[in-house]
Amino acid sequence: MTPQRPAPMRPIVQTFARPTRGRMLAGWAGAAVVALWAAAALLAALAPGWGALQALSMRPGVLHALSFPQLWCGLSVVLGIWCAARALLRARQLAPCSGWTTTMWARAALAMVAAVGWWWTWAVSPLDALPRAEAPATPTVTVAAFNTFAELRAEDLAEIFGTQGADVAVLPEWRVDGEYGEHTRALLAEAGLNPENFHLAQSTQPDPSWIWPVSLVWRADGACGDAIVVEPAEQTTFGTVELQATGQCPRILGLHTMAPVGDRQLWQEDLHRISRLAGHNGGTPVVILGDFNATLRHGPLARLEGFADALDAAPLLQRGTWTTRLGALLRTSIDHVLVSDDLAVVDTRVHDPVASDHTIVVTTLSTR
Repeated sequence: MTPQRPAPMRPIVQTFARPTRGRMLAGWAGAAVVALWAAAALLAALAPGWGALQALSMRPGVLHALSFPQLWCGLSVVLGIWCAARALLRARQLAPCSGWTTTMWARAALAMVAAVGWWWTWAVSPLDALPRAEAPATPTVTVAAFNTFAELRAEDLAEIFGTQGADVAVLPEWRVDGEYGEHTRALLAEAGLNPENFHLAQSTQPDPSWIWPVSLVWRADGACGDAIVVEPAEQTTFGTVELQATGQCPRILGLHTMAPVGDRQLWQEDLHRISRLAGHNGGTPVVILGDFNATLRHGPLARLEGFADALDAAPLLQRGTWTTRLGALLRTSIDHVLVSDDLAVVDTRVHDPVASDHTIVVTTLSTR
């Protein structure tokens, strides 16, 4: 019996089903959603002062999104990479120019556009370009903003006035009246500083009274040693305190606003108060600093004419001021040092405190 030869093996050709009409429509619908996401990112980046966007930026959800644009930038990059990877994988299975693959490439491109928009929102201030002074010929003044969270420590004062050499410190959520003033002087002594060489003042007690006011601590022998406290034109919810301009010391306004997670109406009113305070500069150099509980993309802060944010002088990854319980990349910038355009910034340093959840922002300024 003649043995039979086995039949030759046929090459196995794997075939893939092409996307259905429904899946194609879903693909283009997904691309449309990503396009809207990219448009929102570009709008936030390039038109923060637009009236409609100002109002929208103070609405729930939007105000939180604008507080952490770096997160949306990262998510957009991840989405873009995922869509591009799927498009490449599918192109091996279908014709490279199939409709479904095209929708994935469109989503990848739009996601990257959104990433650029959110990065711009995070990295670029909507205010005027920051005036810089590399080697100032004029005398300088150093100011610090630090929300103590009622947890001021001697180490913080040593950092502010000792290491950083600040002339003036604005301290939201701190008291210096009565026994609290004695406690503050004791902390100065513990920090290795002469407590008799410092002036203390605070804003009026805010309502609700469970939030401490805004305090000022400034050197008697510093650039603002002769400055006196005056009544500010506006009081924010948690307090505003003002030092009158004298000699080389600019006019200094320290403040603390309501948080948007509290009474959102009061928070909105506080942002408008800051805008009005910025408009009352009287032709003198002005520094407005403290805890704004807002980024400069929120409401009227995006259109403060004649001011720049000193945080722009710090490295990008050090500009986040809250909360210190998160890594530097995940923080939002809600504590600010706004300087009028007749001042120049020498440098800005941001430091983590001992106990508070806000960073210490220190800026050295000179007149232009």
